[in-house]
Amino acid sequence: MTGKTGFRSTEDIFVAGYEAQAATARDAEADALAADSQVVTNTTIAAVITNAKLPKARLCKVASMAHDGFARTIRPVHTSMDGDSIYALSVGDVVADSDTVGVLAAKVMEQAILVAARNAEPAYGLPSVKSLS
Repeated sequence: MTGKTGFRSTEDIFVAGYEAQAATARDAEADALAADSQVVTNTTIAAVITNAKLPKARLCKVASMAHDGFARTIRPVHTSMDGDSIYALSVGDVVADSDTVGVLAAKVMEQAILVAARNAEPAYGLPSVKSLS
């Protein structure tokens, strides 16, 4: 997204880089420049902590389902240059269905990312949503 927010979509950067690379495939110098300009990394690490009593295999499924929250809010997500990871932990003994916990985890993850983005302060010379409002 560009314009009023001042943010540029990294998804658009990848697409533009691909298009530039395809258009200049025969020009080795141009290919090198395009490759250098495409390196974009965004690693997101999160944890889902539940009071549901779930075995390790079901917690892995919950963590996997929580990645939907990443996909709903981060563009692009899960690229080969990212280290996106979600860990799930059980700290209770409440009987619960792992699918229900996973669906709720995805929704909570989505909301947590939105709240964090809206409340982040500018850093390292980069603007934040809060600073542009």
